[in-house]
Amino acid sequence: MLTFAQNVGGMRMREYLSTALDSLRSNRLRTILTLSLIAVGISSLVGIETALAVMDNGLRSSFGRLGGGSLQVVACDDAPPLTVPQAMSIAAGLRDRYGSEGFIPDGFFTCVEMPVTPVAVVSAGGRSTDPVITVTGSDEGWTASHQATLSAGRDLLPLDAGREVCIIGDHIRRRLFGDASGIGEEISVAGMRLRVIGTLERHGSILGGGPDRMVVVPLGTALRFAQTPVAGCSLTVGGGGESLREGILAAGRIARRTPAGAGDDLQVLEGESLQRMLEELRRKLSLAALVIGLITMLGSATGLTNMMLVSVRERTREIGLRKALGARSRDIRLQFLGETVCLGALGGLAGIILGLILGNAVALIMDGSAAIPWGWIAAALLICLAVSLASGLLPARRASRLTPITALRE
Repeated sequence: MLTFAQNVGGMRMREYLSTALDSLRSNRLRTILTLSLIAVGISSLVGIETALAVMDNGLRSSFGRLGGGSLQVVACDDAPPLTVPQAMSIAAGLRDRYGSEGFIPDGFFTCVEMPVTPVAVVSAGGRSTDPVITVTGSDEGWTASHQATLSAGRDLLPLDAGREVCIIGDHIRRRLFGDASGIGEEISVAGMRLRVIGTLERHGSILGGGPDRMVVVPLGTALRFAQTPVAGCSLTVGGGGESLREGILAAGRIARRTPAGAGDDLQVLEGESLQRMLEELRRKLSLAALVIGLITMLGSATGLTNMMLVSVRERTREIGLRKALGARSRDIRLQFLGETVCLGALGGLAGIILGLILGNAVALIMDGSAAIPWGWIAAALLICLAVSLASGLLPARRASRLTPITALRE
């Protein structure tokens, strides 16, 4: 008996879905417009979350290379920026301190880095890159700070401080020199003619940049050609430990001539702290994406409800005929609910595919790895089905309440 009831229920469900799909096929223009409304709402949510997942993977990879023991020295929010002479003075003070004590912590290094120009074109031998190259000045601690690996050539040395030499990323090398190493070749970038002394292995991009698209020049050269030579710089110190933090702050007070009794105007951030800040930013962006998606879905729900109400009005005689032939109010109600669910499911799938394509386009631009946010895809489907059901309740109820005589008269 139970099996018979299940078979009957399954046949009725297939009949409802078949009737709903037939109705959607017979009203193609309305179906396409409704699917477009739903797909736009879902694609906005999935697309933003996919793009965030791609960028998050790049950020995690970058900070993974940074290392948990690295310390970032930056100026406090209300303090003047850290300048190159100040950063170099702090680094020299730390080296002198540990040299005099005869104890250097494991993994200790310092890296002073300053921007030369954020956007530049690199050219050599009649070839040039896209204008997405970052030129930065640094000392010999750059590769240790970024945990970069040289594929050919050598690192920057103290004797290179004022020379017009550089290290280039893998993307630049491939664009300009193909399979050749490029060592010893001359390149032109940001008004400088530089000789390549080192090339980096491929690292993958972060927000369209990263070591692959960087030209690293000595600090002395950077100070001569920087667009804003008085701008702030960054100081990275490797080694970790509370004593190192205290040494940085003490050397910072001397370098910045902080008056006695005044508070420190520098702050020392750990790599883990920066990662937590990025995770908090990602949560906020995800919440913003959810709000945008829900607002768009609200508009889609309004449009879907209006279209289904118009469908009920246009198919009044069909509803009356079906009731006259024995269809129950429940059958009519389930038919219209089936139509909205089918529209929601098809529109949701189209939106998910579109969102994944748009979101992973960011991966192509960034030279990063593709991402599929499975959790958000499942959430998008649930939201889509819930919105579809809610949108179909009023039209389905209105259609089921029509009487055969009244419907056939209209």
